[in-house]
Amino acid sequence: MAKTKIITLCGSTRFKDEFIAANFLHTMMGYIVLSVGWFGHADSEIYLPTELEKTMLDELHFRKIDISDEIFVINKDQYIGYSTRREIAYAFHSFKTRFYTSPNDSIWKRINFLENQFHRPGDLLDFIMETDLTDANETNTRPSGHGQNDPTA
Repeated sequence: MAKTKIITLCGSTRFKDEFIAANFLHTMMGYIVLSVGWFGHADSEIYLPTELEKTMLDELHFRKIDISDEIFVINKDQYIGYSTRREIAYAFHSFKTRFYTSPNDSIWKRINFLENQFHRPGDLLDFIMETDLTDANETNTRPSGHGQNDPTA
């Protein structure tokens, strides 16, 4: 019997409805789906985690990525915040396949190009954390010595 694929959902917790839909869709496709432990943005009026709890939830989410075969990024309206950028970089570093709900050609061409430019995943992680990948007008997105053939430049 073939191994059942495990997918971790990533993205901003403000997109609770999209997380629920993605969880249902992938479950019905026969995948094991791991998701966020709490919708801190969407349900902040019910409970807002402390900084210590937020750190614990973030670390737990990285462990979910560790045991997954791939991640599925929920990026409604092409939004990718700081935490989601960390998760994408971590998944790249862990050699996980990445899929996105709302591919925006310029953003995803840039991410794919950057992934191919960095030979050490730690360098990519540093670069992603310092770069707003959603800013189409950004001019200073190339690391020194890279990007001569950047299709998004």
